[in-house]
Amino acid sequence: MSKLFKISFFSLLFFCIGNAVFAQEIKLKWLSFEEMQAAQQKQAKKVLVIVSADWSDWCKTLEKETLGQIKIAAYLNKNYYLVNFKPEDAEIVKFKGKTYDIKKYKYTNSDKTRKVNALAVELIDVDFIFPSLIFLNEKLDKISVFKGYKNAKDIDPILSFFASNSYLKQKWSAYSKTYKSIL
Repeated sequence: MSKLFKISFFSLLFFCIGNAVFAQEIKLKWLSFEEMQAAQQKQAKKVLVIVSADWSDWCKTLEKETLGQIKIAAYLNKNYYLVNFKPEDAEIVKFKGKTYDIKKYKYTNSDKTRKVNALAVELIDVDFIFPSLIFLNEKLDKISVFKGYKNAKDIDPILSFFASNSYLKQKWSAYSKTYKSIL
């Protein structure tokens, strides 16, 4: 074989293999509240609850473009249990020994009402913003809530801040100045 042919052949081979590797997708390991609590009994991890709605374009964008990025998805699957909570659809949810069902709630400062699972109200209040991200510790106590869409650059340090327990040792302002991105 000629040298040019070998170089061309191996370049094409590496290009095809590289594209196949980069095109791979890491599937997020979504759990129900019940599955997450059972998994928590076997191995304790932080929990990220994404409060979402099927009709929300921002929820779809968060799941596909932010959480679906290979490095973000791998980090989430390793460090968190993930729950995609759709409070408008969740008829009954059992969480921390309580049963929550759908109720009608009035928005703060509005005459409008919405039917949602009572657990969502307990976790994020009645002023719903889809999506909302709720971080729970290993005991399933709420650490923090972030309302609204986050891109990968914004969510990357937040995920690390909670997973590494840095939130227990320092303020966000100090942590975010020294954080080295996984992206």
